[in-house]
Amino acid sequence: MSAARTRRLLSALVMTALLLPLLQQLFHPVPVGPLGGRAAQPVPPPELTLAAWFDGRLQGQAAVWANVSFGFRSWLVRLNDELAFRLFGRVKADSLLVGRDGYLYATASVDAFEGRDFAGEEVLAARLGSLVRLQAALQARGRTLLVVLVPGKARTLPQHLPPARSRPGLRTNRAWLTARAPQAGLNLLDLEPRFQQWSREAPWPLYGPHGFHWTVYAAHLAGDAVAREIERLRGERLPRMWIERLELSDRPRSSDADALAGMNLLFRWPSPLLAYPRARYEDTGATRPDVLAVADSFWWLFVNEGIARGLFGRTQLWFYYDELHTPDAPVVRREDVDLARVLERQDVVVLMANDSTLARLGWGFVEDAEDLLTLGRVRPRTRLAPVPEG
Repeated sequence: MSAARTRRLLSALVMTALLLPLLQQLFHPVPVGPLGGRAAQPVPPPELTLAAWFDGRLQGQAAVWANVSFGFRSWLVRLNDELAFRLFGRVKADSLLVGRDGYLYATASVDAFEGRDFAGEEVLAARLGSLVRLQAALQARGRTLLVVLVPGKARTLPQHLPPARSRPGLRTNRAWLTARAPQAGLNLLDLEPRFQQWSREAPWPLYGPHGFHWTVYAAHLAGDAVAREIERLRGERLPRMWIERLELSDRPRSSDADALAGMNLLFRWPSPLLAYPRARYEDTGATRPDVLAVADSFWWLFVNEGIARGLFGRTQLWFYYDELHTPDAPVVRREDVDLARVLERQDVVVLMANDSTLARLGWGFVEDAEDLLTLGRVRPRTRLAPVPEG
């Protein structure tokens, strides 16, 4: 092959390589899967207005949009993250710790295990007092408060943490609250003893090696435990969960590999067998209390797997006391919700947090609800909107 022909061929290859991302961006001829984690957040196209042009917004928006929307970006990001991890041990995902045997942990879970996020005795004592007063105020109105503590992944699986971070802290939010809640009379369900029991009784993981959250299997067991505790507190029979069969798979489902998904690697990591229950709910002669859950992301599996629907009546999730989620209704932000109306329509209020969010248990809900029920007022809201019926 002559030198001139070689140059033309190389030029054609270079032009093709430059044009392919543009063609992919415009026409999407090749299906490319989305990225996980924060890298998956979409960016709107630039605002094409004269005002945006002259004040500089258009140029900035165009640069950001072009950076995240060019063709085959997902593949290139995954290639970059794979090489960074394999060659240099660098993890591009935020707030992620790689432990022994390839186990992945949220750094917040490890910090809570070590007591690095300890809120302080004064803060915790004040919150415990507010919880007890709120419980009494709800009980006087025929309603039930239940606080549920979820053991974090670092606490449940410390044996896979890096050696430098495998020692539990002497002062943790969990230890402080579980030691003082019983004598204060707070309705508290600590799931850590249940986790220990479930681990002894069955071999199926309660936390997958590549997930931040408890497994679908653990969520079913925990949901039933929450229902049984509400049943005991209220003296009412709630529906029974019957796990009719377990489907076993080495391909994680739902959120069982959400930590690995956020790493955006090219190749799938091997996973142990995980259990996926197929449950039936028996409600003959049972009561279905309406439940408001003020909770972190661990409650989502109760919603997504139909656990809340099977065990309770109308269930609302006030996610981090920020967004109020009601089935078949629009999401409502906290400043648009009439707290009094929400509380009037609940039989049970569940506050649930895992170790990494326990320092902020309630996220302001406890103090607001206490003020409303004991003093008849809450902190000002900007605007009130009707609460969705559900």
